[in-house]
Amino acid sequence: MKCIMGLDGGGTKTLLRLTDINKNVLFEAQGGPANICTNAIEIVTENITSLIHDCFAKVAEAELVAVCIGAAGVVESQNTYFFEELLFKLTKCKNIIVRNDAYAALYANLDTKPGLTITAGTGSFCLGKNAKGDMAKVGGWGHLFSDEGSAYYMATLALSRICKAFDGIEKPTKLTALFLQKLECKGFEEMITKVYLFKDKKEIAALSTLVETAAQDGDEAALDIIDKTAKELCTMCREVIEMLKLHEAPFSIVLNGSVLIKNQLVKNEFSELVKKEYKHCEIMDAVFDPAWGAINIALASVKG
Repeated sequence: MKCIMGLDGGGTKTLLRLTDINKNVLFEAQGGPANICTNAIEIVTENITSLIHDCFAKVAEAELVAVCIGAAGVVESQNTYFFEELLFKLTKCKNIIVRNDAYAALYANLDTKPGLTITAGTGSFCLGKNAKGDMAKVGGWGHLFSDEGSAYYMATLALSRICKAFDGIEKPTKLTALFLQKLECKGFEEMITKVYLFKDKKEIAALSTLVETAAQDGDEAALDIIDKTAKELCTMCREVIEMLKLHEAPFSIVLNGSVLIKNQLVKNEFSELVKKEYKHCEIMDAVFDPAWGAINIALASVKG
């Protein structure tokens, strides 16, 4: 049976989906992360190997005609080569396609249509394509010096405002009490120590939800962070839109990630800013996950 395999290799988890050439799902499973920049090669190899072995154990008659992975951290040829070699070794499929996770997110919901996807989860990036097939990407360079508008960005801004309030540089903020309660700390110094002991950026990013809580209660610092986050995400979109000249015809903006899907304050302000500049764009939540984007990319390579 001819099959397509699509993988969404994220920084926190990997989703594998196997379909027939009509996109009927034959197998689906989730495993550990596949970001080669933030995880050891051995861990990524083990995670993907386990998923593919499980897949073939359940669908032994699968004849793969295309395999595509959209993986976080694929920014250079060496990383691409790693996934090509690994996937060929595990599947024996000669048609292996490796893309950044941004591409998978884009093709998941737009397929061949013009538009862009703006993702704001633990990290952030914006990727778009026009009717000619030209593509442009902004952001996605990691939490150390990029990821503006992400959950990590929001949480670090909040921690900065808490520190300034403690030092007396800024007015007190309700964020302080919320962070102390969430982290089960009795005082500011204990909280700072606990944050520095975090082993993963996801632990810091998870604190971003407290910003929305404080903003809903009218906290000035939190509202300012909401405003900055929405503007950063709008700036990313604007750059991609202008580079691809998407504004010359109707286009879609697909929202991905917890900040834009779950944080209603950020989502509303972002949408207002974008609609003010680009009245003919359609803003919609992502319906299909990036693993479907990998499936679409793989299918296009077969049909093309």
